[in-house]
Amino acid sequence: MEEKDKINPNLENIQPVDMNVNIYEINKNINPETFAQEIEEQRLLVHKAYKKSKLISNIMMGVVICLIIAGIIMWSQNNDALKIVGYVLLGLAIAGMLVFYFINRGRLPKAIKTYIAFVSDRFNGYLYKDEKFHNVSCDPNEKIDAATLTADRCYTGIASCGSRNIIHGTYLDHPFLVGDVSAVGLEGKKKQIDLFVGKYISYDNGFKFDGRIVINVRLKGEKLIDLPNDTYDLEQVIQDGQLTVWATAGLDYKAVINTKLLSQLKDFDVDESKHLLNLNVVIWGGHTAVYLSYDNSLMSFPFENPYNRHPIDCFKRDQDRVFSMFEDMLKEKTVRLEKVNLPSSSEE
Repeated sequence: MEEKDKINPNLENIQPVDMNVNIYEINKNINPETFAQEIEEQRLLVHKAYKKSKLISNIMMGVVICLIIAGIIMWSQNNDALKIVGYVLLGLAIAGMLVFYFINRGRLPKAIKTYIAFVSDRFNGYLYKDEKFHNVSCDPNEKIDAATLTADRCYTGIASCGSRNIIHGTYLDHPFLVGDVSAVGLEGKKKQIDLFVGKYISYDNGFKFDGRIVINVRLKGEKLIDLPNDTYDLEQVIQDGQLTVWATAGLDYKAVINTKLLSQLKDFDVDESKHLLNLNVVIWGGHTAVYLSYDNSLMSFPFENPYNRHPIDCFKRDQDRVFSMFEDMLKEKTVRLEKVNLPSSSEE
């Protein structure tokens, strides 16, 4: 197994969760002290139902197999009475399977959907409780397509993406979008590579400039998780420990990446113990996209193991930092871009 797989096992596409509801407004009446306990109580109920259903299924399967084996043995005997008993046993096996299917179909999936809706309600209410957030709603059926991520130009070669839990709202009366997103690329013709798994945040900014800035804050050490791969036409302008910044040649990037923003970026705890494995920020004139890569403990719904609120607390702190940057970027500013003649390949 590669090092990346050990750190971030959540490599499958994130798909929308069918919760049998349309767009709904985020419930802010969440008690931040008790919501984790409420989730754990619901988890225990649905997990108990799951184990019970699984146990009954195993018992029924065992009974059906026994009936089938007995029926075959009886049917294979050179005795008409035993053959009739064999047919009866096989008929009972088939009837038992059909009765069990019709009685139990939909029960557990419905319970799981209800549980997922409950968890999403508590998560989102906790994350967007601040009074600066307004008109926050979730669309369980909305998808973010590969074209949207490709346009950000953080990752190149995106072949497909999955998304769920898409949140729309306003922060200080300015629109934003947040969602769970995965992006997959192709290496060669057939081999799939995972480009990104985590939380995606998109919002407008007040900057006016031509060009692009890409910022990366990565894990310490040699572990490579979801690094940006669309920087080939940019210059590396800052390299400071975990922080790297690329910008369009000639762009007065310091007008955007000022001392305060640098300090905010360095405040992010890109560390396995905080579940944040990588941070990418792409800044265009008028548009900012933030890619926060997280491990599976945040990106999956708690089910088999007791609910641990630490991952969601870490994400809330990270998201609060993102929106603090958002607030500063709303201030309108025109950034200078000088014409720079880059050397051709023959001159290098």
